[in-house]
Amino acid sequence: MPLQFSQALVRIAKDQSEWVGYLFIENGASGLEELDETETGLTVKLFFDQSPDLELFERLKAQVPGGLELLSLEEKPRENWQANWKEHFKPLEVGARFLIHPPWEEVNTDRVCICIDPGQGFGTGYHESTRLALRALEGLEGRLSGLAIDVGFGSGILTIGALKLGATRAICLEIEAEALDELPLNLAHSGLDPQLVEGRLQGPDACPESAQLVLANITGDVLLAFEEDLKRMTETYLLLSGIAPDYLEPVKEAFSEFELEAQLAEGEWTSLLYRRK
Repeated sequence: MPLQFSQALVRIAKDQSEWVGYLFIENGASGLEELDETETGLTVKLFFDQSPDLELFERLKAQVPGGLELLSLEEKPRENWQANWKEHFKPLEVGARFLIHPPWEEVNTDRVCICIDPGQGFGTGYHESTRLALRALEGLEGRLSGLAIDVGFGSGILTIGALKLGATRAICLEIEAEALDELPLNLAHSGLDPQLVEGRLQGPDACPESAQLVLANITGDVLLAFEEDLKRMTETYLLLSGIAPDYLEPVKEAFSEFELEAQLAEGEWTSLLYRRK
């Protein structure tokens, strides 16, 4: 592993962090961290194992609604990044049932524990959309008994939550190869057998299976882009998250053939839990 990594600070519209993360991870970023948010925008820190070309930011700028401004790009010692994660990633209660914590924090709780080593920064549960998805997932406790498919699984938080609430196995889809290496580690940290989960470097359009539960915590535009695949894969329950205000009604209209069981909101983000009619 390189002794240094590249860190970029970018300024974007405040509802575009998930989409920016998707774009940059697809183009070599290792992870991202949200910083300060104001009425006019959001500052995001992007991490790269290899220093990105400045042309990358210009090329992707046109694909980000509201634009993207590169504030800085610099090299950082890798050990400082890892120490920063350990300093700021503390146990986090989510909803009524879950507790997310890193492996270096001991916990004593009756909650359902999800143990995540942030590693390359694929997700720790601190983003509203992930918390909303976990809260919606709580509503399925006692009803899960089969396969779950997690689209854009990141660190595996939602997969782990689904398995701990009754799913028996999972297929995890991701476009970032490094996430596949993190997934079995987080499963093991959480006391689960990694053999229960198959990680695949593919999108939902390349997944032929269907499942009792389909999870997709991505962004509204990506949910709409994969609408038919998400419907095809869903046997019973479909949990969508990462939906910004502009996409809420279009997503609800697109999936109106399903019964809406729950709609949860936090900040500007919404999560929708559907059941096939």
